[in-house]
Amino acid sequence: MSLQLLTLISIVVFFTTGAVSGTEVVKAVGEEVSFGPDKPLPASVSSITWKHIKGAETIKAIEWEDGVTDTPNPRFKGITTLDTATGQITIKNLKIEHSGVYTIDISSKEQAQRFTLTVMAFHETASDLQHALGQFAAECEAAGMRISSSESEAMVLSRKRVTCPLQVGGEFLSQVEEFKYLEVLFTGEGRMEREIDRRIGAASAVMQSMYRSVMVKKELSSKAKLSIYWSIYVPTLTYCHELWVITERIRSRIQAAEMSFLRRVAGRSLRDRVRSSVTREELRAAAPPHREGPAEVARASVPDASWTPSRGGVPGTSHREETPRKT
Repeated sequence: MSLQLLTLISIVVFFTTGAVSGTEVVKAVGEEVSFGPDKPLPASVSSITWKHIKGAETIKAIEWEDGVTDTPNPRFKGITTLDTATGQITIKNLKIEHSGVYTIDISSKEQAQRFTLTVMAFHETASDLQHALGQFAAECEAAGMRISSSESEAMVLSRKRVTCPLQVGGEFLSQVEEFKYLEVLFTGEGRMEREIDRRIGAASAVMQSMYRSVMVKKELSSKAKLSIYWSIYVPTLTYCHELWVITERIRSRIQAAEMSFLRRVAGRSLRDRVRSSVTREELRAAAPPHREGPAEVARASVPDASWTPSRGGVPGTSHREETPRKT
């Protein structure tokens, strides 16, 4: 059974649906991508031109003027279409050469939006991957760059331990089981549980560092504490949550992390046996408008989830809804 192997030199993962606007997108060779303006086109449009920028080179990917659509560059001919009603461009059968920045001119006026596309090659065998890596190294050398084998690493995405010896310039790359990129931990198993644990620990450390100066300081108002919650605690808890697959267990841990902070803002503890929903509703009025908290972030990741925060939780704790004791 062949394994799907992937060389990662540097990678940012974005989950996108349909057309995207002003963002960065990663696609595989052979897939398709669509970019579109973030606003409807004006009533009268004389021309639409999409440009592809790669290094110092700028070419026209597709253009429409006086009712005629043209793809002047062979790189995009036969695979690129333009919706003249919306301005959306679609490129099919992507190749690595389609990576780069895309811009749009409407009526000869360049728009501020930038769309960055990275096309990556997936290979079914180690030999195919080695061949592609060799081609990449050759392209780098032709551009006056060199891959440092001592500072490059390879990782196989697989549930089982698999060796994949890759060479650059006759030197083997070290194979690792995990690596960090932009402070996010990626593992060979392709799971994010350890990264979520790290987020949980980071959020807990933030709360502990502010315990005496913020959390239990009676001179600070709830509004001030919630401001700290939104500006420091939530970003730490939800950093890079787009990569997560939210399960019910993770959702519960995230909710526990959020409530451990919010209970202290409300001056409560688990011993008070007040439902989390009550505490949330009492503090919701003080929340900044149009801001997604951990709950809303995770709810977006898990359809029909009753309530979910995004990153984190406090190690060694679990969340449970407390039912007031009957007397």
